[in-house]
Amino acid sequence: MVAEAGLALRKFSSLRTLFLRTRRFLNKCVNNLEYKFKRPVLWSYPQVIIADPTNICNLSCPLCATGVGSASHKKGIMGFDMFRGVMDKLGPYAYQLHLYNWGEPILNKNLCDLIRYAKQWPVKVYFSTNLNVLPERVADDLVTSGTDEITVAVDGITQETYSKYRVGGNLQAVLDNMRLLLRKKKEHGSATPKVIFRFMVMKHNVHEVETARQMAKEMGASFRTKTVRIDMFDFAQGRAKDKLPDRSEWLPEDPKYNRYRTMERSIKKHEKRVSGERVCQDLWKRTFISWDGSTHPCCNVYNVENFFATQWVDGWKQQVWNGEKYVMSRRIFSGQWPEEGKTICSWCVKSGNLNYVS
Repeated sequence: MVAEAGLALRKFSSLRTLFLRTRRFLNKCVNNLEYKFKRPVLWSYPQVIIADPTNICNLSCPLCATGVGSASHKKGIMGFDMFRGVMDKLGPYAYQLHLYNWGEPILNKNLCDLIRYAKQWPVKVYFSTNLNVLPERVADDLVTSGTDEITVAVDGITQETYSKYRVGGNLQAVLDNMRLLLRKKKEHGSATPKVIFRFMVMKHNVHEVETARQMAKEMGASFRTKTVRIDMFDFAQGRAKDKLPDRSEWLPEDPKYNRYRTMERSIKKHEKRVSGERVCQDLWKRTFISWDGSTHPCCNVYNVENFFATQWVDGWKQQVWNGEKYVMSRRIFSGQWPEEGKTICSWCVKSGNLNYVS
């Protein structure tokens, strides 16, 4: 009797998974078509959710809006009920869930509970962390909760180079915590999470890239480089290219690691974007939810005056995803410009800053 019940449960679980994957795939097909044809009002839901567990951080990185304290959005931590409301609405359609944006995710003590809840849908869960803090029980939970990938920011192989950007951070603590996380994977016999040693390349640490790559290999972590942005903490003030002279101390000479060295190509891309040939995917395929349920159009937006919604609403698809600001912003890429100041997206495209966003 018990065996029959177990078999029935497994069959039900398999059918449920098949149904969820089919619904998600159909949404993806519709979403891709709506993006291709630049429909302003969408039948589909976003394929990627970026939900910020908190906008509080334990470091003071000088090129980050949180680090320098320039963001106007109030500080807080996402509660489980808020997250459940978001995932119940958007989770069935999403391929990816990114649990980070403007804060340090591990400071949310419910992080692993959020991940477990999200994994009831066939969604990949990612987050990025400075990993200065990792209690052992949290390391265990991150492995057993179903987390798919964890990116660890390690922007230097000595304390001197690391702390130039990761102000207030301790490199040795980060490396020890990475080793703890990798050891817990082995103890649990788990293939996940994939642990990424991410090295943001800047002028003061570019000479350490290959040593960092070797360090990651020896630890058993994957390695990835990232180019630095110099306009994140004042994204909505002025054009990125005008800020380059004052912030050149951060930018490597090697064009492979400097997104701004490809200026001519970027300008050509900008011209195509303005003419409507290139389209920002965030407005169709991704949505960004802050800790309090407010919605913003991309990862560069952190001031509440530029949000597309200031709270979570049950009718999110009708009132927000197909609300006035999203619809106006999508129409930009068909040449229908809203009135000045109506949406930050029109300023982003006109200024050329869209060229440099990640």
